[in-house]
Parts: sequence; C-alpha cells; structure tokens
Amino acid sequence: MQIQTLFCHNSLRNLIHIFYDESTNEAICVDPFDADQAYDFVQKNKLQLKYIINTHEHFDHIRGNQSLKEKTGAQIYSVNGVRNIDKKILDQQELILGNIKIQFFHTPGHTLNHISFLANDENLFCGDMLFNAGVGRCSNGGDVTTMYHTFQSFFAKLPGSTKIYPGHDYIENNLNFAKQREPSNKSLDLMLGQAKSLRGKDQFIVTSMQQERSYNPFLRLDSKEIQERCQSIDATPEETFKCLRRLRDEW
Repeated sequence: MQIQTLFCHNSLRNLIHIFYDESTNEAICVDPFDADQAYDFVQKNKLQLKYIINTHEHFDHIRGNQSLKEKTGAQIYSVNGVRNIDKKILDQQELILGNIKIQFFHTPGHTLNHISFLANDENLFCGDMLFNAGVGRCSNGGDVTTMYHTFQSFFAKLPGSTKIYPGHDYIENNLNFAKQREPSNKSLDLMLGQAKSLRGKDQFIVTSMQQERSYNPFLRLDSKEIQERCQSIDATPEETFKCLRRLRDEW
C-alpha cells in the first residue's frame, strides 16, 4: 500500500490523500478538494481510481467529487448531506481494494455525519476530527460534547502505532497553540522544530497516535500544566476538553 498526500495551497490548507495497491494500481482518493490536482497524480502514476471517499459533507471535502468522477469513472462513497453519491458509508462497513482492507467508523463531532476509516488496520484517515496536534472545530454542524465522547470511545483506543492522515495541514499552528498550553513539554519542541524545517516544502509529516499522545493537548487532558492554563484543576476531562476547544476557537 502506497500513500501520497497532496497539498492544495488554498486558504484552508486542505490535504488530499491518494492511496493505492501497488499490485493492481487501483487507487482511492480521500476528500478531493481539487479534482485536477488529484487527476494529474492519478494519470502520472498510471493509476486506476476506483473510489472517492468523503469523510464528511463540508464543501472543501467534496468540491472535486463530480469532476473527478467524470474524469475517472470512480464511485463516490460518502455520508448523509452529500448529493449524487454511489454509496452511503455506514458504521463498521468494510471495503476491499486489492490487498487493502478498509473499515469505516462513525466518528461524529466536527459534523454529526463524520466518518473516519482505517486502511490495513494501521493507517487512519480522520478528516477534520483529529489533526496533527489538534482537533477539528465544532461550529459548523458539529457538537463539542459529541466530539469529546467520540475521542474517548474511538480515538483513545487506537494503537500507538496507528498513523494519522488528517484533512488539513494545521500542524505548525496547532503546535504553537499547544506550546502555550503546555510550555514545558519537550515533545512539542521537537515536533515544532521539525514542522518549521519543512515549512513551504509540501512534505507531509506522518505522525502516529503514540506521538500525538505526547503533545496533542486534546489527548493530554490529565496534564496538570494544561489544566492550570485552562483554570480547570478540579474539572472533569470533558470540561478540560471543552475548555481547550473554546480557547483554540478564540486563538
């Protein structure tokens, strides 16, 4: 299984992920913001695009659906709220592409229809739920309480080796926010240095859940330093999570 991440260079810093089975050259495109950009990669690498998958219904994640389908004949797998699709994604549904096994999970929070999926058990495509060093907003069809519970029931249980492929490149900004919440965290310093060194190079940093748990504040709700800066020493983990999301919204 090969994975390529394309940087869209729009104001929202969208990422398009394309992965494929090397034995068949059959491919899947995740959240095609720019159909031409995705199609160019497919053509240059002589891939056969079989499926387009949307993690949720926001326009920047479905913008290229129809154009890319017209160019390739790929089927669109998507969620409630998206028109002109071939199949609606259901929780626990599976999809096979050559030697790649995909399992879908309903992960509401950023929107209530949001899905994430695992490819070959170890590659997590998580849209706008989990970002590198952060989580998604809940202000456009989502709910922060629901997001918190999704993190506890799903993301918190993922193995540390799971690799993260989010829908946007917010890593440096998220790390700067996290540094203000937990300034003594040395893992933050190391990752922030790496992110700065790759600024403008269109080089995606693949992180693991183990790494994220060492510096992502939304996965570190028991940190006393984070709690102090949220003024939530006696707060529940849910209250700390909500405080972080509010602070990040205002930051």
